Parts: sequence; structure tokens; C-alpha cells
Amino acid sequence: MKKPHFIAGIKDNPFSEERIGIFKKVLADNGMPFSPQMVSYGEFWAAPARNAIKNVIASGNIPDAVICANDIMAFNVCDVLREA
Repeated sequence: MKKPHFIAGIKDNPFSEERIGIFKKVLADNGMPFSPQMVSYGEFWAAPARNAIKNVIASGNIPDAVICANDIMAFNVCDVLREA
């Protein structure tokens, strides 16, 4: 089974929750279970996204794929993953 991880924006923010809902739907459409541990919050910005993926790496639960809610978070998450 694949292990995706979603870096969302701000917790309880409507735009962020909408994106999490889409992530859940795609998982369900592909027969994959959702777990709250599959979501981190990057607050739609660079430094919080970097911290979020650093926490994922530190947990040892390395995902097969990381999906980000916006481009700035994606660029920064990629930088951290390359460094790791």
C-alpha cells in the first residue's frame, strides 16, 4: 500500500479543509484508508511547511508521496526532502 501525506494550510481554515476533503475523496476513490496522521499543516507558507515535513521525517513514518495545498509549500517541502 502507498503512504501519501498531505501538507494542508491552516487548521480549521475553510480553504484548507476543502483541500483535505479532496485528499480524502481521492484516497477513497482509490480504495485507500484515511488517517489523521496523513495530514500536517504548513499554514500556506514556507517556514511552517518546512517544519511540517521535518516533523514527518523525524517521525520515521516516511511517505511515498507528499501532496501540498499550494506551490510555496511544495517548493519548500521539496527543498527539505532533497536536503534529507
